[in-house]
Amino acid sequence: MSLQYLTYQEIDKEKWDACILESHNGRIYSSAVYLDHLADHWDALILDDYAAVMPLTWRKKWGIFYIYPPAFTQQLGISSLQIENPQMTSEFMDAVPKKFRYVEMNLNASNPVVPGNSFERKNFLLALSPAYNQLKKAYSRSA
Repeated sequence: MSLQYLTYQEIDKEKWDACILESHNGRIYSSAVYLDHLADHWDALILDDYAAVMPLTWRKKWGIFYIYPPAFTQQLGISSLQIENPQMTSEFMDAVPKKFRYVEMNLNASNPVVPGNSFERKNFLLALSPAYNQLKKAYSRSA
């Protein structure tokens, strides 16, 4: 397992987007175009040859580099072709370069919580893949 940190210029955007598209937990928030528009800067952690990827959206203030969640990016975290496990999440978090003094990151719903300095928040997702008639049947006026 080869996990490496790549700067924005080193990332192969085609392989990146292919990984996001093919991963079981890929989200639009992690696509290269979305990150290009919403993040000030972003680099990445990449497993092997884009088998799993994690964007690192960062800023620099008063000489301090820090990772932050950009506006309108609900979930980033690890996007992977395989199901993540706590060990994989832990290895990705440990691989975040030490130059980032502070890390605030919203992992995605399928990334296991790593014990320590992380916690789980409530999140509500509405599956929109069923046909409209099925969705309409679930509507309620007393919501």
